[in-house]
Amino acid sequence: MSQMVLLSVLVPTYNYPEGLERILSALSCSSDEVEILVFDDSPSMDLKRVIDNFSSVIPGLRYRHNSSVLGGSLGAARNWNSLLDAAKGMYVVLMHHDEFPQDLSFTSTLYPILRGEDAPDVIMLDLLLLDEFLQPLPRHVPRRLRWLITQYVPGYLFRRNVIGPTATLIVRKSLMPRFDPALRWLIDVDFYVKLCRSGFRWANAQSIQIGSVQRKSGTITNELASELSTIDRKERGYLSKEYPGDRVWLDRGLNAPLGFLECILWTSLRGGLIVLHGLSKFKKKKLFEYR
Repeated sequence: MSQMVLLSVLVPTYNYPEGLERILSALSCSSDEVEILVFDDSPSMDLKRVIDNFSSVIPGLRYRHNSSVLGGSLGAARNWNSLLDAAKGMYVVLMHHDEFPQDLSFTSTLYPILRGEDAPDVIMLDLLLLDEFLQPLPRHVPRRLRWLITQYVPGYLFRRNVIGPTATLIVRKSLMPRFDPALRWLIDVDFYVKLCRSGFRWANAQSIQIGSVQRKSGTITNELASELSTIDRKERGYLSKEYPGDRVWLDRGLNAPLGFLECILWTSLRGGLIVLHGLSKFKKKKLFEYR
């Protein structure tokens, strides 16, 4: 690549060609300032066909099939950390195969933000939930609430993960934490809390959307479903030693009065902001139609 790499898009994949194809299609207009690293943990080489279709279109596309190169699958955490180690960009974004940019101008919209003299360390993008037919689903958390929790009470993420997938965060590579291989279910939340408490400069880019497809099968949630309760309990015990000040949020049950109060406050605040957002959009629309 002739120019400095500004952004590394890191794509860990596993048996999901459609997801990889969506990501590469959305990034097909990227310049050579962007590299796309695909580390495939699948047992077969089926995803290589997708790579071959895009290799001549995307100059910065690099592919590794872990089983062929390393003799076997790495597992989630090791694969993600391997991608981080291999990235050459000033900034990185970890984009799982269920996520993809909602606009072909994704990278060109990011360029001025990443190149600025006061460029932030972390950029939070907007999250759009989609069903398996790529139709929008109700917003899981209002944008404002998502930002406020991240900035002011990151420990609450252990109670409710308002950030969503890692693809909604673009992080300066030199400051990027690693993922804890001891975790499987709370691995992303642990990563978020570390990131939020590192004193980095954040920017909120609500106009740039990442779509997240809510599949009914083939996800980590489905894979861990039968043992999820046990894994969740063990990981919360493990993390309570690292985050003693957040034990109130790491306790999944909470005590009865506090849990009930938290539920009431969360529902009220979330619902109120959704209503206010809806009214705001309605007023803007009516004003536009009147004019």
